Amino acid sequence: MPIFGTDVSARAITKAARLVGEDAVVDALYIIEVPSQLPIDAEMPVEEARARSALESARLAARRAGLPVRTSVLRTRRAGRTIVDEARRLGSEVIYLATDHAPAAERGLGPLARMLLVERPCRVVI
Repeated sequence: MPIFGTDVSARAITKAARLVGEDAVVDALYIIEVPSQLPIDAEMPVEEARARSALESARLAARRAGLPVRTSVLRTRRAGRTIVDEARRLGSEVIYLATDHAPAAERGLGPLARMLLVERPCRVVI
């Protein structure tokens, strides 16, 4: 489940878990897109703090809902490619893309959603 911004919905985490069953583990991914003019490991303190905050919110929301959640911060130049690769690496059953709090360009079928649907390493729910 990719996370946009800092607003993490317990409802989205619960919906993601229901898609794969009661024993599901939700992998909440915070993607930091690193601009091409910076090295991939460049210090980005604002984005890193935002990622930590969002993932802590995801952990708390999952705990309140009684769901196991694993969290990761991933740095990349291409978010879609990274999500697909991570889903394959984790053996994910479904990618749940909640767009409620996504940037305006990603609501509905934005570029990221279209890329996930084209690559489709597993089921994709938007």
